[in-house]
Amino acid sequence: MVDSTWAPGDWLTLTTAAGTMVLAIAAIWQGCITRRQIKANEQQLKISARQATSGEKSASAAVDVHRESIRARVDQFAPRVVAFFEKPEGPYWNTAQTGIPYANDNRLLDRQATETPRNKSHEFVFPQDSGTFLWFRGRGALINEGETSARVRLETQWRFIEGVNFITGEFTPLPHLTDNSINSEAILPPGAAALFEWADGHTVGEWADAYSNPEPPRPGGDIWLWITVFDPRGVGVIDTIEARFAPEVISPVSSRVGHWMVNDSSHFGPVYALPITREYVNEGANTENLKHMRQHFRAYEEKLASEGENEDRS
Repeated sequence: MVDSTWAPGDWLTLTTAAGTMVLAIAAIWQGCITRRQIKANEQQLKISARQATSGEKSASAAVDVHRESIRARVDQFAPRVVAFFEKPEGPYWNTAQTGIPYANDNRLLDRQATETPRNKSHEFVFPQDSGTFLWFRGRGALINEGETSARVRLETQWRFIEGVNFITGEFTPLPHLTDNSINSEAILPPGAAALFEWADGHTVGEWADAYSNPEPPRPGGDIWLWITVFDPRGVGVIDTIEARFAPEVISPVSSRVGHWMVNDSSHFGPVYALPITREYVNEGANTENLKHMRQHFRAYEEKLASEGENEDRS
């Protein structure tokens, strides 16, 4: 016969166990509720993030639409100057010339700057001739197709000229020059045309390096031409006309080590005008920014500066 009599301690143990079980069940239930709440909160955060992103995109789109609307109104009355280039002449050189002239030197466009007429059979010998400067001269024509007069600024070695326009075949007079220019800055009314001449180049060493390393970037073998066009209105535009001339000026003489010969004009090619870069004054464009150098040109200058520092250390 089984004794079913419970002692007082047994009841206490049973009660404690039951209470513990209830607490455990409650904890599990609370945990489930908490996990569901966490998931709900995470879902709400994702929804809020998507809404915020959508709001940012909408705001950004609205800003873009407003900016383009302002640009369209500015463009409607802005000058639009286009450039055309003749095939350049050269190369020219002067054994005493090692770069762009200083203020008191003869400019590259001055005829007395050239020591020797262009001679196809001329050879340069390394290393003594590597610093000799070889440059080209060329003519260009500008036409203002816009609705507003433009202030046009050329590079320092360039100048406006008068003569027969190679585009129209008509005589084009000298444009109205600004007070602070030496034939390098002029006012071009709507529909007006102007002629200019330019000159630029590189040293024999740079031309030779460009021949040996033909893949871009090759700034030592390219001549970059910049023309800056200013809108006379205070909230107008600033256009940069950029063109590239990439001649193969010299090539090595196979029978003589260190000798380089000037190529004939079939190796020079034309000047290629690139799309105009337009900036807006109301968006922070600098009214005195003369040129927008491409990244490879800046990298080339940094390379030269680094080489100069290394030479100084040695």
